[in-house]
Amino acid sequence: MAAASAAGVAGDTKVYTGKLTLYVLLPCGVAATGGLIIGYDIGISVWIGLIKWYVTC
Repeated sequence: MAAASAAGVAGDTKVYTGKLTLYVLLPCGVAATGGLIIGYDIGISVWIGLIKWYVTC
């Protein structure tokens, strides 16, 4: 039982309730917004690069 030994002693486990608080939702929202902005920026940059390549051919 390697997983049990890596987690600690079998009787020494904690149960987390998994509450969604502002401290959880705010960083998730910021990370998601940043991912959308960077993804959009990369998509536009690639599209412009393809258009420039196509026009020069």
